[in-house]
Amino acid sequence: MMAWCKVQLGWINVTEMTGGLTNYTILPTSNSTTGIHTIKIPLSLGFYYLIEVRRWEGFDAYLPDEGVLITQVNETRSSGHGIVVVVDAAPTTTSLNDGAFDIGPTENDTFTDLQEGIRIEVEAENTTGYTVETDDRNPALVPETTVLQLPSQKAVLLKWTVPNITTLHETQFWFGTKYYEETTHSTAAIAENGIYKVTITLPAQGFYYGVIYAQELDGTILMSQRIQIYATNETTSIFIVDDDGGETYETYFTTALDSLSYTSYVVWDYLQYGTPAAELLQFFPIVIWATGWAFPSLNQNDMDSLATYLNQGGALFITGQDIGWDLNDKGYDQWMTTYLKATYVSDDSGDTSILGVTNDAISDGLSFEIAGGTGADNQQYPSEITPANGAHAIFTYASAGTTAGIAYKGIYALVYLAFGYEGIADSTSRTTLMQRIVTYLATSTNVSIITPTSRL
Repeated sequence: MMAWCKVQLGWINVTEMTGGLTNYTILPTSNSTTGIHTIKIPLSLGFYYLIEVRRWEGFDAYLPDEGVLITQVNETRSSGHGIVVVVDAAPTTTSLNDGAFDIGPTENDTFTDLQEGIRIEVEAENTTGYTVETDDRNPALVPETTVLQLPSQKAVLLKWTVPNITTLHETQFWFGTKYYEETTHSTAAIAENGIYKVTITLPAQGFYYGVIYAQELDGTILMSQRIQIYATNETTSIFIVDDDGGETYETYFTTALDSLSYTSYVVWDYLQYGTPAAELLQFFPIVIWATGWAFPSLNQNDMDSLATYLNQGGALFITGQDIGWDLNDKGYDQWMTTYLKATYVSDDSGDTSILGVTNDAISDGLSFEIAGGTGADNQQYPSEITPANGAHAIFTYASAGTTAGIAYKGIYALVYLAFGYEGIADSTSRTTLMQRIVTYLATSTNVSIITPTSRL
């Protein structure tokens, strides 16, 4: 059993890295004596490394390898979608049988995450465990300006500064289509008044990750935080965040948009890319965020990105079960009332019949079921909310009469459904509702909904 599982069960304690250059003696997780059994290196909310020691003893006697095991934990993912991933010490082999870090001529004793500025090195082995050195002193490069899109050329202009210009050997921009797999690099950046600039033309439309790389004269390597890039040669109006935990509910949204000829959209796979940065969202006049019934519905990074986007006058359609329950359960009720303009009432209305509000621009004359039919039939917890801070109700539950959805226009525009749009039982209602929501949001943000000749 991995250290993460034992921590969740309360069987072992976690020692959190204090920062800087530190040495720890780590005991095997199979050892029940007092001492350090696992080291935690926090990266961001719910995202961290765990270091543990596995020895051929006790229940671990038949493991394929022993040594220091490093795992990357992402608790924002749903169960079954890679919450805990082993960092492979021998990535060129075909299995994890030799995945532990160790000391020896054929072993790998060091792991470095340049992007996070983390180094983990196995220093020594003794009769009780391993001595491991951790270091987080590697300074990170920071882009000086937001990524600037040049849509007609599928090009991106980046600008950044380097901490020690006088000791700089070279700095470049590396990019790729997958997180942690940036394999293509730009030419060396050119300095202008202390600011480095490079323009890259990306090979195709789509999403990319990029990192700024710099090497100093003494060989020190610096890496920036990863930058999210969207390259396109057309105007795109709608950004869909597919945040349903690996389900395929996004098809209900894209099918409705296609039927309306609103093909000016792109779909962001949250499981693959994680939180879309506010700098990326700002390029899209309308954001549709579909959480399905995945947890967390929104994490801290999501909320920070959305808050920035909305404060800049964005337009958001957010929908999903238990969003309110999840936010309130984690103490984010103030964020919910501030940005989603709603107060949580109950996680389950017990009602699957939805009624529109007379004379409302979005819901007038609409009524539908959110169970059965051609919908996703997944509504186990259609939640109850009340409007807050200038919002108004646009849907109610037929039996209880409580609010099922709200809308708001002010600094930004918002539609929040406390049930999953994908659960609407008939395609006609789904299409009509999508048309009205997009029209409402587009009117609020002066967006022109276009039908381009091609899309992603």
